[in-house]
Amino acid sequence: MHCISISHKTTPVNIRELFAFSVDEQLEFEKQLLKGEKLRGCVIVSTCNRSEIYFSGDKTAIDIVERQLAKFKNVKQSEIRKYFNVYSNDGAIRHLFRVACGLDSMVLGEDEILRQVKDAYELSLKNKFSNVELNLAFQGALNGAKSIKTDTKLSNTPVSIGTLTANKIIDYLKTKENSTVLIVGITGKIGNIVAKNLCSKNLSIIGTSRSHNKSNELFSNSSNIEISDYKDRYKFLKTADVIVSATTSPHYTFTYDEVLNVLKDCTSNKLFIDLAVPGDIDKDILNIEGMDIVNIDYFEKASKENNRIKLKELDKAQIILDMCIDETLKNMRFQEFHTSIDKVTKKINEKGFPYVLYHLKRSLNSEQLGILLDSLNDIISEEK
Repeated sequence: MHCISISHKTTPVNIRELFAFSVDEQLEFEKQLLKGEKLRGCVIVSTCNRSEIYFSGDKTAIDIVERQLAKFKNVKQSEIRKYFNVYSNDGAIRHLFRVACGLDSMVLGEDEILRQVKDAYELSLKNKFSNVELNLAFQGALNGAKSIKTDTKLSNTPVSIGTLTANKIIDYLKTKENSTVLIVGITGKIGNIVAKNLCSKNLSIIGTSRSHNKSNELFSNSSNIEISDYKDRYKFLKTADVIVSATTSPHYTFTYDEVLNVLKDCTSNKLFIDLAVPGDIDKDILNIEGMDIVNIDYFEKASKENNRIKLKELDKAQIILDMCIDETLKNMRFQEFHTSIDKVTKKINEKGFPYVLYHLKRSLNSEQLGILLDSLNDIISEEK
């Protein structure tokens, strides 16, 4: 098993944007990779802060995936290879566990990544792009993440990008009265989180959506949220103090020329928050007086304080993680060995169990041998 990772840890947002995958792109790329004989399974995890390809195959499969990825995204392999982190075998499994548990995230212990990993795995599984090795690895990682969420306090402090965005908005508006927030893409995952976190505040919230039915369903109990059609978003720019864009639109939600045209007589300052990857707010809007923009990278700084709190629980989480990884590795190795059980049984019947035991004595260290012998004594005790 291998993993090619492009993440916030080593890659700036403009490069990460090149490797973002929509659901359709995930399916198409996985399908292309598995046409050859070198790859036996593939799962793509694509979020705001990372794009990762997990796959089964020999060492030559790594170069195949790199070349195919460069071709699929229309970039030169030699130019972007420096941004890749490549993990193999136990290293790939350990990395997957850390990602699923939120220990590799920009915001330590975030909850959203667990859902994103689960969705990516289920998408691959449903379309028969996964295989036994990846199934065991992802199922183990998801179970491990749930154990850490249950048994530690890593997730008790709100840390999602949506929550951090809401905190930023509240702080920005603390000296203003009768403030209005415009959320474009309010029915999306992050837009919904931002809105729900702001509902209890003394704010007017205008949300745009292409799906009015979904909007009414989500916010039917929120009296301070007004829903309008996406195409009407420019109408609310003058009254909005903060504008959040949290869409998956392939086009800019706000462009310089149109914003300038709407706000040419406006004297109030405004904050634009771009939560999309690729970004969908025109950066030239910064050239308009009184306008400010923050993007997804801004929240890396906001996450540091959250991480400090969560570091206290990190050691406990690491112990749980190591136990879950070890259990998954055992399951994977047992699965690999399963086809040889009949041959081993035949050998034991031919040469006797002492032959196998003395062979194990030569292969194991003293601690491992002690564990084995204790287990055999347990079996003897059970028989009594």
